[in-house]
Amino acid sequence: MNKTLLGQDQLKWLKEGLLNSKATWKVISDDDPITIASCDEKESLHTPRGCDNWATDGKIKWSFTAERDGFMRLLDDNNIKNVIFVTTEVPLPANIMINEDPNHDGRKLTEYELVSGPLSAGPTEQPGKLDPTINATYLYKEGKIFAFGYYSLKKDPSDNKVHFIADVRGVDDLVRPGSRLDLNLK
Repeated sequence: MNKTLLGQDQLKWLKEGLLNSKATWKVISDDDPITIASCDEKESLHTPRGCDNWATDGKIKWSFTAERDGFMRLLDDNNIKNVIFVTTEVPLPANIMINEDPNHDGRKLTEYELVSGPLSAGPTEQPGKLDPTINATYLYKEGKIFAFGYYSLKKDPSDNKVHFIADVRGVDDLVRPGSRLDLNLK
């Protein structure tokens, strides 16, 4: 079975782009979450029980976590900072912090996954459990609402740093309580 979600060419392109990037913020748009598992509970003759994204529920052996973990090690090995994953396939809003040491060198890697599913998706889900194989924490989560992610870069005169601001907004364009994430340079 193929154990790559992105495929070798796309993964190589992404790795080279990050290694050569001079950008302050590296925003990766990904349909599939890296921290919220989407796993098939049923097994059939042609479909093994597995997960269809970079996360797992911790019970399933067939998943793409090895690819994700290798990618996170690349970020850690090369000290690539200010990486933000924007996930669009999950029909709920969430801000998630990943704080771990993928290459075990004693320095933690902190990255963020911002989940802002399609605005037209029905507000039927509650946020799922996070993958137990990666050190991730919900900073904000909300279910059963129509919402969208709103992202901006702003220079703060008080610290003279460029901040990445992430808001979740309802269909009324108002910031959802507790959803604002203000990230400054690392």
